[in-house]
Amino acid sequence: MINKQIIRRLRAMSIQRLAEIWCELNRWEWPIELLDIKPDDWRQPHGTSIAQTLGWQIMEEVRVIIADKVISREWNKREMSDEEFEAWYPAERAP
Repeated sequence: MINKQIIRRLRAMSIQRLAEIWCELNRWEWPIELLDIKPDDWRQPHGTSIAQTLGWQIMEEVRVIIADKVISREWNKREMSDEEFEAWYPAERAP
């Protein structure tokens, strides 16, 4: 389980930065704000389950703090304009 200090650090960040962190972790890039807890084997193809689990736990905590729509917008911002995103993102999924 992710520790309370990491949760407090995440909750102190802006919504925009949290979305960026989620995307970085999803691309197997470690966020600079969390370098002090980065596992040594983070990017190795067969990294420990602890390293992989920590990344997923951080991503899940970000999803608790901010809406999926914010994450999805950040993830897709290179591929579509704001207007295209709003047309694409289903209204029923919006918070």
